[in-house]
Amino acid sequence: MWRDLVVRPLPAHPLVVDELLDLLHDRYPSGDTAFTGFALGDHPVLAWHASRNRLPEIGFPARLLHHPAVVEALSSPGFRPSIRDVAFSPVDPFTLPGRIASYVHHGGAYHYPPTDPDRRTEDAIASLELATSVCAALFGMRLTDLVVAYSDRPWSDWFFGTIGDATFVVLDRAARNLWLLCVSDDA
Repeated sequence: MWRDLVVRPLPAHPLVVDELLDLLHDRYPSGDTAFTGFALGDHPVLAWHASRNRLPEIGFPARLLHHPAVVEALSSPGFRPSIRDVAFSPVDPFTLPGRIASYVHHGGAYHYPPTDPDRRTEDAIASLELATSVCAALFGMRLTDLVVAYSDRPWSDWFFGTIGDATFVVLDRAARNLWLLCVSDDA
């Protein structure tokens, strides 16, 4: 199935995603972030498993990360990541904005949230609003159409292999789009 699945990189993403990536870069100054999206072809096996919430039975999302289009999208000049199998945990799609906001608010090892309680609260609210805006721009907050998986393990040598590693895989079953948000920190 995975060899037959058509996976095409999406040509662009909403500008609010750039705002998120810029903020993550600021808050993970010794790390890195990556975001990419894909359009998935209409494959009967994928559709059947997705419609029944049985995607783990076909190795989703780990097997999809080995797809040549995904590897190519994560490659850069002189660097082609090796992909390793790691376990992903299912995530309730209704918690996705909060989980992303947590990574934004807390930042990496060399980022310190504001110490003043009022500023810390303002930053937390702004982080959640940004994460919610990203989700709204990508899939219109159609949370019931999503399958979300998360891993804090390095599945590629792109990651630094520290406590700051995170991957969110979001599948929009209705639109057949998939997004990867990866964060890594070197400390």
